[in-house]
Amino acid sequence: MTMDLSQEPLRKGINKIILLACDTDFVPILKEIREHNKMQVILYYFSDRQRNSIFSMSNHILTVCDEKILLTEEFFKCNLLVK
Repeated sequence: MTMDLSQEPLRKGINKIILLACDTDFVPILKEIREHNKMQVILYYFSDRQRNSIFSMSNHILTVCDEKILLTEEFFKCNLLVK
């Protein structure tokens, strides 16, 4: 089952989307839901700020979000569930 991100949240009364990503493939749909559907988009992302690393990302996705929260390496270390 797929969800139409541009329409389904409106039907369910959702007005804020929180996304954990760094892929610029999301840019067109995020731009649409912000501009046309007036939803707030919050992006959580991790970047090591090194070109060509597995965590490198385009800054383009940052331009289409209302709020951007950088997850640091310390965040992951502190929040690991160790058994």
